[in-house]
Amino acid sequence: MTSRHPADGPADELVSRLDRTAVGGDVDIDLGAAIERFGLVDLACETRCGSGEPIEGHWRGIELVEVLGDIDPDATHLLVESEDGFRVCVPVADAVEGILAVDRLDTEFSPEGLPRLVSPSLSGTRLVRRVATIEGTRLSGSADPAAYEELLPGETPRTERP
Repeated sequence: MTSRHPADGPADELVSRLDRTAVGGDVDIDLGAAIERFGLVDLACETRCGSGEPIEGHWRGIELVEVLGDIDPDATHLLVESEDGFRVCVPVADAVEGILAVDRLDTEFSPEGLPRLVSPSLSGTRLVRRVATIEGTRLSGSADPAAYEELLPGETPRTERP
């Protein structure tokens, strides 16, 4: 279940706990400035991990739709990459239902995994931790989004996108 509402909270405190305070790529945002400009929302969602088990979480962050203003308006997918090179290619329509999380509210959660892409329309394997870049891309109907991904950055050499 997804529940959103504007969240009150100390933005400076949240940002000071994060390893990353900016996200690059097409969005190129300072998280503190984005929080001040767009505010925070709470998102309670259930998704599925790679094993198929449900994962519930209650997150606080910036609505993705707010920070995607500089993305190509014809983009069909977002390339979301973590600081360690983990990269997913997700449909824009699925991502914009989510947030760029800067806090987890239902558990003691290490800020080392933040900011994090969280969306109820994405599987748990697509909830990128330590988001470093977000870029928009247009894929043709015959393109395979998996060809743009790097899911095991520590085990395989990094490749350039097609």
